[in-house]
Order: sequence, then structure tokens, then C-alpha cells
Amino acid sequence: MSSQIHQGQIAGTRWDPNQYLKFSDHRLRPALELLDRVPIQSPHIIYDLGCGAGQVTRIIAERWPSATVYGLDNSKEMLAQAATQPGNVQWIEADIRTWSPNEPADLLYSNATLQWVEAHQDLFPRLVSFLHPGG
Repeated sequence: MSSQIHQGQIAGTRWDPNQYLKFSDHRLRPALELLDRVPIQSPHIIYDLGCGAGQVTRIIAERWPSATVYGLDNSKEMLAQAATQPGNVQWIEADIRTWSPNEPADLLYSNATLQWVEAHQDLFPRLVSFLHPGG
């Protein structure tokens, strides 16, 4: 499928949190399996890149309750939905392609976002540069 991506979205597409949440069970299982593979024991700063409605982000915050957890997404609608649920998460509206954290991260987690962002050869090294050594 060839399409233009603008601000992390497929051109002409808006993310609808209600529609997105209808299929959350299908996205949750692989997200949790990916999260189970994260070997870090005590992260201090965590960013969930492309957090959507924040379901996995809240699970991350529960797994590491002493960490500062940020959910990052470029959709105001998704972040508004995320903010309606309780949890110890700070929500950030930003585009992954230009975003940079205020402080280095111990964990950058992303379940189903990076495939939508072009130029991985530039994006991945830039994101890795935001990690603490060993992150």
C-alpha cells in the first residue's frame, strides 16, 4: 500500500478513538508479548511512542510504578481519550519524526507506530540516541 504520511497519519485519515478501541483486544496481545520481552528491571524514564488511547501506556506505568512514564502521540483525539482514564502517565502531543525528550530515556517502547513513519534509516539512530547507556 502506497500512501503519503503527514504528521504520522495516512493522508486524509483521522484517528477515531472510539473506532480504535473497538479493536483494542487485537492490538493488546502482541503489545503485551512485546512488553514481556523488555529486560530492563528498574527504568526511571519511559516513553511509549505512538501510545494511542493509552491502554498499554497505563500497563507500562503499572509494571514500573516508580518510573516516570510518558505517552506520546500526534493525535489530539487519542490523547484526549487516553487522559480520561486513570493512571500515572504524562501525555505528550508530538510527532515522532521531530520529537526529542527533555531528558534521556531508559526505555523507548513502541508497539504499532514505527511502521507508519518513513525514513527508518534516520529515525531509528535518532531515537536510540535518546536512550541512557544500557537503555
